[in-house]
Amino acid sequence: MNRFDSYIEQILERIECGEEERGDMREEIRSHLEAAREAYMEQGYSEKEAIRRSVADFGVADEIGEGLQHSLFPYRKELLTFIGMGTILYSVSGYLHSLFTYGEAHVIWVTLSMIFGTCLVLASMYPAYLANRKVMLGAILIGTTFCAAFGFLLLETSEDWYAKPLYALGTLIATVSLVMVFMTALKGIGSKSESPRERTARTVIHVFNLAIGFVVLGLAAIMTYGGLIFGGVSPFLLVPIGMVAFWGFSYWMQYRMRKSRTAVSYLFGGFSFIFIGCVIYMIVGRM
Repeated sequence: MNRFDSYIEQILERIECGEEERGDMREEIRSHLEAAREAYMEQGYSEKEAIRRSVADFGVADEIGEGLQHSLFPYRKELLTFIGMGTILYSVSGYLHSLFTYGEAHVIWVTLSMIFGTCLVLASMYPAYLANRKVMLGAILIGTTFCAAFGFLLLETSEDWYAKPLYALGTLIATVSLVMVFMTALKGIGSKSESPRERTARTVIHVFNLAIGFVVLGLAAIMTYGGLIFGGVSPFLLVPIGMVAFWGFSYWMQYRMRKSRTAVSYLFGGFSFIFIGCVIYMIVGRM
């Protein structure tokens, strides 16, 4: 890898975009560098010195990459950093509150929250890693929302002075996470060759499943907390886990089959709608 290649890749490491956009950026940056190199060589500089001056004139790679990232996704880095750091603070505080107030150590919850928070902080620092892993990033953000909702249940009966600030922090984390889920799902996905009809179908699938997902995650958080309170770690916990797993699988199948097997995509969409309707009906029927 020559000097230009390593410099360009260092810039692209800071940018979250698809392979098609990444290739376009790579060629555009290279054309500017090559033009500058040729201009310096015409002035009598050696090739090595011309390359060095071209890179120096273009700017610091990290700063350029972060600037391009900000232009593509304004404040994305700051939002991911906030969610990640806020989740770590929120989960540790909630864990200590539950431990010293009720004598309950929710180790699994705090461990998952810490993992999700750390992953989001790293994602804000190295956005290129998750550029083509939007499903992974969306899953982490949804997991963060789930953990924040579970934390609400730990704090809802507390009258300590710190409960309200923590509750407010958790609400903000959950809200921003949901916004980021929409941003991740709806922005920067698809290719330039995608037709308007395909783009509309993709958007409908995302909005439909994300709306259902918010309901499923909320119900799963309540059921998980209730199960832990009344039965501890028991097979009952497989129910909320299964709900989330079914929703995620159905979402994935709809998206994967939207072009090749449209009927299958619609079928799974119908399953999701019927599923959430049955769950809500069962819950309302018991009230």
